[in-house]
Amino acid sequence: MPLLQILLTSFFVYFVFSTLPDYRAGCMVMLVGYLAFFAPSGWEMAVSRSLDIFTGIVVVMAVTTLGNWGQERDEKAPVPMQYTPYQTWILAAELGVGMLIYKLLDLPQGPWIMLTIIFIRLCKSPDISTEKLVFQRIFAVPLGIITGGFLLETFCRVDERFIYLIPFIGASGFFVLYKNGNFFLFSFIFMITLTMFSNWMAGPYQRFDFWEIFFSRTAATLLGALLEWFLPSRRQYSKI
Repeated sequence: MPLLQILLTSFFVYFVFSTLPDYRAGCMVMLVGYLAFFAPSGWEMAVSRSLDIFTGIVVVMAVTTLGNWGQERDEKAPVPMQYTPYQTWILAAELGVGMLIYKLLDLPQGPWIMLTIIFIRLCKSPDISTEKLVFQRIFAVPLGIITGGFLLETFCRVDERFIYLIPFIGASGFFVLYKNGNFFLFSFIFMITLTMFSNWMAGPYQRFDFWEIFFSRTAATLLGALLEWFLPSRRQYSKI
């Protein structure tokens, strides 16, 4: 039942963010959880999605480690920050509303409503406003999809082995985010990766509808960004 799914995922969000001592760790748990939850049915697709996530994590760690090679180690670790009960309930309700909109509108890329909210939460810091992250995400997503489509129509048509660079392209986005907190560039690179990955997952004998991906994912991103911008959480969230 759709309503039961909404309630269960909302309670799971509350459990995760009220249990973990750092909201950033909660964001990572929810990102992986949503990616797994919205994976196509069937054990083969579940195994494939798990391997993709595992490969992505390994590559991100490798690229980040190589990028920091020879640099002085920063001993100042990020201070753990946990959401208050009020902030946790607001986030659970916000993601629940996003899930409800996804179910009602039946958007092909509807999960990106929730993923957009989580990405913005993950990248929030005291020196950057929610509004700035929202606008960066809104413009970076369609630009990244268009760029990814351009790369598919050029390099990949010249040599299909170019597709094996996907993990490293995606890892470079996380590296940029880790090094200087550039959310716009991270979102841009990440959407290039996802566009190329979606085309690869469609397979050689299935039609990859670029414009469906473009409009539906952009619309879902806009809805998620607007939810994060207008709901009461941003007043509390600005203190983090």
